[in-house]
Amino acid sequence: MGRTDLSPWRAAAWPVVLAVVTVAGSLAASCLMPFTALAAIAAATLPPGRAALAVIGAWAANQAIGFGLLGYPHTGQALGQGASLLAAALLAQQVARAVGVATGGVLRLCAGFVAGFVAYEALLLAAARVTGGLDTFTPAIVAQVAVSDALWFAVLLLASLTLQRAAPGLAPHRPLSPRLA
Repeated sequence: MGRTDLSPWRAAAWPVVLAVVTVAGSLAASCLMPFTALAAIAAATLPPGRAALAVIGAWAANQAIGFGLLGYPHTGQALGQGASLLAAALLAQQVARAVGVATGGVLRLCAGFVAGFVAYEALLLAAARVTGGLDTFTPAIVAQVAVSDALWFAVLLLASLTLQRAAPGLAPHRPLSPRLA
């Protein structure tokens, strides 16, 4: 069986691992969901449609937990901000794919992540001008989000590379190159 002829469970394994790990991790880290890290790794390791589904699945789980368990307010502003998060995460995925996937190596993937993060934050800032929440764009808060996402990106990158070697049957559809450039 070739890499493109995947059984349904295997085809779903990596996107599900990405979504579950990032949602569980965001719960452990005070709901700071690493959307840019997830988007960049999904863009690098999955075909575009499945990458988008992984991002959408993680976003949906994050929103369900927020509105269902953590008491996010059921207001138009909160719903608008939630929709903005999804749009920004999908934009980050597209930017990361365009910048980082073209040639593969780790440095290129990191460049894709950084470009995706900038696009993500820019879209959220623009949306906050409409939905509210500009107070969350202080340098300290944006730096905290950047550090968190960068750490998550490193963890997911290492998880992907480790899984490729340890359990090729569960490895991402598009294996990452461990080379630097």
